[in-house]
Amino acid sequence: MTETKTELPVGCTENEDGSVNVPLDYPIKFGTEIITQIRARRLKGRELRKLPAEPTIKDMFSIAESLTAHPPSVLDEMDGKDITKLFEVLGGFLGSFRATGGKQ
Repeated sequence: MTETKTELPVGCTENEDGSVNVPLDYPIKFGTEIITQIRARRLKGRELRKLPAEPTIKDMFSIAESLTAHPPSVLDEMDGKDITKLFEVLGGFLGSFRATGGKQ
């Protein structure tokens, strides 16, 4: 079966395992660490099971926490431009779902 590739946001790179590195335009200071990119792994059934038919932004943040292995406090500090880019990547994992939570 051939998988249709979704175009990644500018600057994002796909890894061999299908995860995606999302570079941050606005790095985050978290403790003593400076986070310059977020790695998001592909969705699994357990994450899809948690999503309602029409996910909200809150639902997307919850999924982002699972897929990035970062605590909510890191995602809360992300710039709006960077979180939007991350949601675009997550939306790409979902196929026809738009990351903003709307229908197509």
